[in-house]
Amino acid sequence: MADSNADYNKQSYWESRYKNEEQYDWFPSVYEECLTVCHDVLEKVAEKRKEKDASTEIKVLHLGTGNSNLVEDLFLKYNTEKTTTSYQLVQVAVDYSPTVIENMKKKYEDCLVRTGVTKEQYTVHWVVADIRDLNEIRQTYGPCFDLVIDKGTMDALQVTDHNENENNDNNENDVEENVHRMLQEVSLCLGNRPHSVFLQFTWQVPYYRLYYTTKHEEHQYAWGSNEQHKSLGDGGLYYYYIYEVTA
Repeated sequence: MADSNADYNKQSYWESRYKNEEQYDWFPSVYEECLTVCHDVLEKVAEKRKEKDASTEIKVLHLGTGNSNLVEDLFLKYNTEKTTTSYQLVQVAVDYSPTVIENMKKKYEDCLVRTGVTKEQYTVHWVVADIRDLNEIRQTYGPCFDLVIDKGTMDALQVTDHNENENNDNNENDVEENVHRMLQEVSLCLGNRPHSVFLQFTWQVPYYRLYYTTKHEEHQYAWGSNEQHKSLGDGGLYYYYIYEVTA
């Protein structure tokens, strides 16, 4: 674990950590609930998309994928439990750690061997990218996404040691600016389409999270005030929350 919370928003920390860590999930006590919510929202998005056009491709963008099993598990759940009209699930998983992206590519190849599915059936793109600048992701894999998932990544952007004299990676102590840049990029990824959803899992209570996502006086995003949230579970020391906003 990090020596201080401020390390969690430094690329150098994650690069070092992922060289030695194979798998970790930040929401272990509610992971199955997170997976179920992702699948249920995916089905809902696909159903709404079907009402507007005949596209059979649903694109999901994972922000800060890390080494969680969510991408693989979401596919396996989709493959066994999908209830909507048939569609192809395309997942784009980004992280700004080249090490973890390379590790997850190899893990993905192992999954194909284990499950016997083909790359045509299980389309995943593992890409090194900074969630504060997703322009190339939109150009290459977009231009829009049907579902954007953030599981604890915005939380990492919000930690800081408030030491103005420290030379942090990419001005990472500027919390307000970093969060706004992330949300602005997500807003562009949704593309003002009424079926698209931005899904967040976090420890942050509504009073603080909604300040950034829906109530900030200086910023307006594609979803406006179209938000709903609920408590996902109790992890002992923390309560977990799920936030869902629609364009």
